[in-house]
Amino acid sequence: VTCSASRVSTVDQQPQLQIDALKAASCYRVFTEIASGARTDRPTLTLVLDQLRPGDTPVVWSSTASAAPSALVDTVTGLADRGIRFRSLQEA
Repeated sequence: VTCSASRVSTVDQQPQLQIDALKAASCYRVFTEIASGARTDRPTLTLVLDQLRPGDTPVVWSSTASAAPSALVDTVTGLADRGIRFRSLQEA
């Protein structure tokens, strides 16, 4: 797995559970962003998406954390169009 992403909404939340689970799933590079799932300006997410290449599989802790499911569908569809798979640890 090329890279993975964890996200928490506030600085009071601890992402360590997500990070541990992502590393246990063989993710060797974990990016963590502190931002509401409803925000559209997510610089860490943008950085991760820009680094992905065909054949990569980004892994997230949970795909249901997004406040805008349509944005998730658009992102996953865009990844598939680029030859990039997507995996969520919490959802099949």
